[in-house]
Amino acid sequence: DKRFQNPEFDPPINGFNMVINDGPTAHNVTSAKTVCKICIRIMPDACLEEAVEIVLTRAATHGLD
Repeated sequence: DKRFQNPEFDPPINGFNMVINDGPTAHNVTSAKTVCKICIRIMPDACLEEAVEIVLTRAATHGLD
């Protein structure tokens, strides 16, 4: 979507990184709590508020805080 791009940069797109952490729980055990951290590297004038709102709305749709 061109709203989230800036042709002055290479690449012209926002960075989006999601890390999921189950804490010290073993891989074969269901964790009591999982934390997901999201980092967005936004381009200047690339609709930051709208990008964050899209992420929050989709998270809420799936019952995530």
